[in-house]
Amino acid sequence: MADCVQPSVLTNSMGHTKKKFVTLKNKFMIVSPTMLTVFLAMPGGMELVVILIVVLLLFGGKKIPELMKGLGKGMREFTDAKNNVQQEIEEGIMEKDKKEEIIKLKQQLQ
Repeated sequence: MADCVQPSVLTNSMGHTKKKFVTLKNKFMIVSPTMLTVFLAMPGGMELVVILIVVLLLFGGKKIPELMKGLGKGMREFTDAKNNVQQEIEEGIMEKDKKEEIIKLKQQLQ
């Protein structure tokens, strides 16, 4: 975005605003204000190094593997729960479809 010139705000028919940046290469890049905030708020390389040093100082070298192990277990449990919910939804849809098929077959037999 270093070569962007004069941002202008666009508003669509729904009232949503977008910022449009015209680059020097005559290419267009449309960025929402929310995305700009997210990109500007993300830490850079030096900030990540400082964060890692602070975590190392606070928890010590022995606690970090335990923290990562707990984080991994939490992520695994979340993924399992997500998959279970998705499977239950799919089973419910299949059950509903089967009931509809049975009703149609009964109607055809009558």
